[in-house]
Amino acid sequence: MKTSSIVLITILIFIFYGCSTTYNNTTQLNMATKKVCNSQTKNSSPWSINNLYDCKTKSFFIPYQLWSGAKFDGDKKDSINHQVNKQTMTPYGNKGKFQQLSIIGTKKWTNPEDDIEYDIYIRERSRKGKIQYFTANTMGIGRVYDNREDRYYTKPRMKFPAGYGWRLHEQRSLGATDIEIIDMSFSNNKLEGISFKWWTNGSLDHIYHYEVNKGVITSNKQ
Repeated sequence: MKTSSIVLITILIFIFYGCSTTYNNTTQLNMATKKVCNSQTKNSSPWSINNLYDCKTKSFFIPYQLWSGAKFDGDKKDSINHQVNKQTMTPYGNKGKFQQLSIIGTKKWTNPEDDIEYDIYIRERSRKGKIQYFTANTMGIGRVYDNREDRYYTKPRMKFPAGYGWRLHEQRSLGATDIEIIDMSFSNNKLEGISFKWWTNGSLDHIYHYEVNKGVITSNKQ
């Protein structure tokens, strides 16, 4: 009787949540994407593999909304400078503490270091009043300003992987930064989240995990 109950609960969980799979193995992910490419049945979700994966280049488009936690309607062209006004509670540290995180943008801003006008996102954390400005480029989203010691950045860089051409375990570089996606999570062939390593000036600095409609979930200093 006890065994039957456990089986029933497992089936109900499967039905309710769907089949969720995290791929950190390139071969397994390639098999999954090949299956989708060969299938005549398509998932209509904007976050589905058939919308994000290019069967010809064998690479993914990562929506910029995955960084902000904003809604993605499937339009890749307008994803790069999408509008967002979002406030969430995010964890920090390893003691179950939370802080408020807000992302607002895009707004026009001129960098005093290079006198160039950017479309920026303003990201503010309640803890210690941390404020950062980010701008999107064809390879992702990078910082242009950090209020800690008033740091400005003028060269292209990435803090988050977005746009076309992303593959699992393929390191990409821009300026002094490097990123490698180390796992991708899917449920019913819809992207749920990604984890990635981030290097600055050749040194591994952080490992991040982001989830759809939420944005950053964990940020682990290395």
